[in-house]
Amino acid sequence: MPEYWIVKVHYADDHSRIESLLIRRHNLAEEKLVGPYMETSREFVADLIKADAAVFITTSRNADGTKWARGEVVHAVGKDFISTNRNDKTKDNLGELPEFKPR
Repeated sequence: MPEYWIVKVHYADDHSRIESLLIRRHNLAEEKLVGPYMETSREFVADLIKADAAVFITTSRNADGTKWARGEVVHAVGKDFISTNRNDKTKDNLGELPEFKPR
């Protein structure tokens, strides 16, 4: 199953929910991120997770900024929320990922 790492997020203006994510494919065999950065919607990520079609992981740079560090597995919660917590709270929660401005 393909694995994608979530690099950054974009929130709604009121920060009530995530609107889009910047992701990159993780090559399991080579243990590195490959291919282009892709911008995608929160709903699409939630759909893929619910369909068991892909795995999403949060990520951040290590302390010296040279490598990506594996974060937590992302779960679909409710209709279309995503979270690293499986507490069934219907809100987005991916921790402290950096933000980006969508294209």
